[in-house]
Amino acid sequence: MFEIVTLLAVVSVAGLVFGVVALVAGLVKLLFKLLLLPVALVGFLLKGLLLLAGGLLLLVLVGPLVLVLAIPLLFVVGLVWGAVSLAAHA
Repeated sequence: MFEIVTLLAVVSVAGLVFGVVALVAGLVKLLFKLLLLPVALVGFLLKGLLLLAGGLLLLVLVGPLVLVLAIPLLFVVGLVWGAVSLAAHA
């Protein structure tokens, strides 16, 4: 009879120790998440700033190229439009 009581006591203490270790591990995990939150936020902001800078750089580099290509293209389109318009009214 005492063996069963002893076995139940050992299992109960082991469960209690396991529960305390799990609780401490959860608290440590929460503490690390709270401590690393500013690092994650700064990383998120830096990623956004990097995307913004990349977009602006793309506009600065591609914008003049589009303008240089768009002006002759508009001129050709205007000529074609005029030719079609004259052919349609003739």
